[in-house]
Amino acid sequence: MRNHSFWIRLAGFPVWLSSRYAGMDYFFRGYRILPSEEDKAEYDRWIREAGYPAGLPLSVSEEELLAEAEAGEETPGAWPDNYLESLAFYRKICSGLLFQDTLLFHCSALKVDGAACLFTAPSGTGKSTHARLWRGLLGERAVIINDDKPLLRRMADGSFYAYGTPYAGKHHLQTKTSARVGAVFCLHQAEENTIRRMTAREAFPFLFVQGYRDRQNPASVARAMDLIYGLAGLPVFSLGCTISEEAARLAYGAFESCLPPANGRTENPQPDRDNGSPDRGNGQPDRDNGRPDRVDGSPGRDDGQPDRGYPALKGDVSKQYETKRRNRHEGSRDRFFLDSQPHPPLHPGDPAFVRRKRPERGRFRLLGPPF
Repeated sequence: MRNHSFWIRLAGFPVWLSSRYAGMDYFFRGYRILPSEEDKAEYDRWIREAGYPAGLPLSVSEEELLAEAEAGEETPGAWPDNYLESLAFYRKICSGLLFQDTLLFHCSALKVDGAACLFTAPSGTGKSTHARLWRGLLGERAVIINDDKPLLRRMADGSFYAYGTPYAGKHHLQTKTSARVGAVFCLHQAEENTIRRMTAREAFPFLFVQGYRDRQNPASVARAMDLIYGLAGLPVFSLGCTISEEAARLAYGAFESCLPPANGRTENPQPDRDNGSPDRGNGQPDRDNGRPDRVDGSPGRDDGQPDRGYPALKGDVSKQYETKRRNRHEGSRDRFFLDSQPHPPLHPGDPAFVRRKRPERGRFRLLGPPF
């Protein structure tokens, strides 16, 4: 048996593989590359940070093949060795890329109007079915990124991008493309279509169980938790849906509201007035009455009254107002996260629980996600 090595690119990262079975190069045919010197240096860097031997391609041992067969609870010989090798490769790649802020996430990912929409749920709930409804509703505007196992990469600005991979589930629907994640939908079957936005505290447990992490490696689990924490900060919706176009329309309306102005939408699409004044940044036109600027630089009033929304304070007005605004914001933020937000009950077996020691009582306390 002769090893065959080749290079691919997943989520922007070069990967060097050494396969023992025929068919691996064909499986990765859409993702193969001819590496440059920069690619080789980048591969050595992330492979070293993942704890793998630098300067060598990733390979799969007999023990790892057997572990893949046992993980699927299949009888010996149920799957061919080259298929098990492909699963072992993806496990090793995803374990390493976790340390590069890249997460394997179980979902169906669509690219709609330039942004990615993720549908996640336990297997058999209907992720692929709902994604198919979107493609039927939107036509060519909806492009499948990956129907089962895309990679999500967190960028330096905190945004997430969804990348296509050849691992696309039983329907084998995937495209070598990427898009910035605009919203995430947690699906569950229901008799009628309902949708509501989830808080980060609510979303974290649902998202965490759909992300890959090596349970035997605490550093891997910590990395996955950090990435899921960032993903929970995006618009996340709980969608109770039927198999109908109405469900797709309901979800698309919520997704469209999350698109930034760069995608062709404005925050306040109010038509311009015909007074010749330039538009404000929020889509509303400025008035042309010559009002002086407020102390913070924004347009003010010229009628001698204090600015709207600003209290009439003595002394350093801007400093006093900023102090009041900050105190009010911090107080509301604390109430938002600590008191008023409903969240599903958690239990000690839930991975969202974190054990923290309380020295003053000398015992452990179970808390929710670390927000």
